[in-house]
Amino acid sequence: MAAPGALPKKARQPLYKHLYVQVLAGLVLGVLVGWLFPSVATHDWVKALGDGFVKLIKMVIAPIIFFTLTSGIAHISDARKVGRIGIKAIVYFEIVSTFALGIGLITGNVLRPGAGFSGGANGAAVATYAKQAGAENPVQFVLNIIPDSVVGAFARGGILQVLLFSILFGFALLALGERVKMLRALIEEAAQAVFGVITIVQRMRRSRCSARQEALFDNREEFACHIGLGKYFLLASVHAFWKQIAMTLVRTRVAALMVFSGLLFVPAAAGETTGSSAIWSIPDIGALPDDDHGRQVRFGRELIIATYAYIGPFVVDPTKRYAGNDLACANCHLKAGTKKFGLPIFGLYGDFPRYSARLGEEISIEDRINSCMTRSMNGRSLPNDAPEMQALVAYVKFLSSGVSPGEQLPGYGSGKMPDLDRAADPAHGKQVYARVCLACHNSDGSGIALRPEAMVLGYVVPPVWGNDSFNNGAGMARIITLANFIHFNMPPGAGYLNPVLSPAEAWDVAAYVESQARPQKSGLDRDYCSDLLDKPVDAPYGPYADRFTEEQHKYGPFGPIRAEIARLRAAKDKAPSGAK
Repeated sequence: MAAPGALPKKARQPLYKHLYVQVLAGLVLGVLVGWLFPSVATHDWVKALGDGFVKLIKMVIAPIIFFTLTSGIAHISDARKVGRIGIKAIVYFEIVSTFALGIGLITGNVLRPGAGFSGGANGAAVATYAKQAGAENPVQFVLNIIPDSVVGAFARGGILQVLLFSILFGFALLALGERVKMLRALIEEAAQAVFGVITIVQRMRRSRCSARQEALFDNREEFACHIGLGKYFLLASVHAFWKQIAMTLVRTRVAALMVFSGLLFVPAAAGETTGSSAIWSIPDIGALPDDDHGRQVRFGRELIIATYAYIGPFVVDPTKRYAGNDLACANCHLKAGTKKFGLPIFGLYGDFPRYSARLGEEISIEDRINSCMTRSMNGRSLPNDAPEMQALVAYVKFLSSGVSPGEQLPGYGSGKMPDLDRAADPAHGKQVYARVCLACHNSDGSGIALRPEAMVLGYVVPPVWGNDSFNNGAGMARIITLANFIHFNMPPGAGYLNPVLSPAEAWDVAAYVESQARPQKSGLDRDYCSDLLDKPVDAPYGPYADRFTEEQHKYGPFGPIRAEIARLRAAKDKAPSGAK
């Protein structure tokens, strides 16, 4: 009797059910039928069994490459491992290839396989292949890797063409992250189905081996020459053994090698940082359980999306009216704070507490959230123990899952365009605004309210200036932030890979927006008072450490300001400690 908790002993599989036994049986059967019944062996249907098997194998090659490679790339978790595996693949390939060449040379010159075999080489066929090889130059070879159409590549079974498309498709899925998780799952399921087809085809291998052997041994009078051919087969089997070893070493690394090569061609856009080599994806909030923590995180997300409905100036409970306007945090932090270069809030939790140059002291994550409350939301601070504050912190922490403290994820901020070598032009920006922005934000910048008589419902399109917009102390009140945000995100549908406005248009329309009236925050003169050299060059309010006007700080050009700040900082660093 088995001990409690012990695993049941696995039943031993009968020998005849092993695939290699079935294949060997097919080989023996093929030899016997070809020797005893040569008329059967030469029948077209017998040959068709072997040819059909080869076609079935070719049929599934392209789908297998696509599904396995695409799925593998889409689930990359650590680029460093990919690089290491890619290098190992190259080393293994070179070693095994050299070893195989050596075996081939020794075998051919010492054992002379094929000696005594009566068959002759087909010189015309060899000449044809040689001519085709000579006609294709390296440039044409590379161009042929790019298919004229994806469907055509799969239809023709172009391995390299399918491989190229699979790599590109895999990286597209990787870049889209959680938005295509259902598609990734579908590809994985489809791959399992294709592997099921391969299993079925493998079961036909014994029939194929039998058919080939029947065709081979269909003439008794040629049996003597088959002895020489048998010698060749024996050596070919040794070759197949070493080939299997080589492929085992290489095939598990080929996909990673292709990914490693593909990573070299992924462009960095919008000033994207690459400090982290691991590929990180946004955690799925839908996977959270329906418990206290899950509900708190979801509430935090709701606060980002519909701030006006919970803590806006028109909520029913006056004590909850923390925001001074009817904006939502998601008006600036796009897609609930998860869009690259849409001022995302993912990965930020581990950055706090940290030093704030604006305040000249260390701040917490709660202090940073309240900076948005008093500037972008033009309201008052949330208490640290308020359920709304705790939910917001929980959401930021959730979006930072898997991110190490101090780790810099790609996509932070609003992007980084080059500075203009001139001042941004509000007059030209007005023309751009009328052409691109006016239809949504209105001629007076007031946006579109869902129901003007019920502002607790917020805006369909937010105001960009006026009494219900962000105040002059907000990050969006600085032209560098706003211009980059516009370039990489506006109008809706634009992204950092496909901006709609040119950099010059984005700078000028941002200047036009910044030139309009908006709420004024008191006490801004105390910002950066511990060291004015730390003040952003585009801060639209004084005082400043340099000699430039407020207008130049507001619209640029910023090159001269940066140079002056650098000069002043260098002079300060050289000054005696008592004079600083």
